[in-house]
Formats: sequence, C-alpha cells, structure tokens
Amino acid sequence: MQQILAGHSPDASLLVDENALLTMAQDILSKATPTLPLDPKTDSEILEDDHQQRISEALALTIHKIGCELSCNCSGKGDVKAIALAVFNALVKYSWEDKVVLALSAFTVNYGEFCLLSQLHATNPLAKYVVQLNPLPDISER
Repeated sequence: MQQILAGHSPDASLLVDENALLTMAQDILSKATPTLPLDPKTDSEILEDDHQQRISEALALTIHKIGCELSCNCSGKGDVKAIALAVFNALVKYSWEDKVVLALSAFTVNYGEFCLLSQLHATNPLAKYVVQLNPLPDISER
C-alpha cells in the first residue's frame, strides 16, 4: 500500500472522460454474455454510440496496456500483489477515480473480447482460428 501511495502523482493535464468510459463498460457488460448469441437488432445501438470518439489513442493504449497486464497475469499463476503494482504503476499519473475507471475499462474490454470469441468461434472462421491459436479459458472451473 505504501508503494502505491508513494507512487501516486496525478497529472491534472491528463483528461479522462469517465462518463464515456463507464457508459462503454456498462454497454459491454450488459451485452456480453458468453452463452447467448448476439442480437444484431439491439447490439447495433452500441455501434451507433459516439462515446468511442471521445477516447484518445493514448488513453486507449493505456487501457490496452492494463488489459494485457490483467489477461496475461491473471490466469491463476500470477502474483496478485505484483499484478496490482504493475497496474498502479501504469496508472501513476491518473487520479484515483480515473485509475478505477481505466482498470474497469480494461477488464470490460477483455471480457467483451472473450464473449465475442466464445459466441463466434463455432460459426466464424476467423474467430475459430483465433480460438485455436489462443484457447478460451474454461470459466466453468472458477
């Protein structure tokens, strides 16, 4: 905890549209269900939403970096303390609220990708190959 507090140095010039990120996270979590097929009628609402236009490339890369840290190290073999420190080190310049929103966004992106692959791998050749090369985790064990 002392390492995290000592490293926390927010930069006021870094702007995060928390509402846009939270709305996208909510959309992902409400639409992503590993066992149900996608409904193109309701899922097209997400595509018409303009929240992603408010997210800078730098912020998207930060979310991606956090997502990689979570997905690569949270497979049951990673040290939870080391993962938490790596995430906090990547977010050192953000406010506490932004840290939470960015970590949640990274999680929802990973979860959304997992759900898309689990839904499409039986019918979409691209998804099938991706799953063959990067197998989906068995979430029934956990």
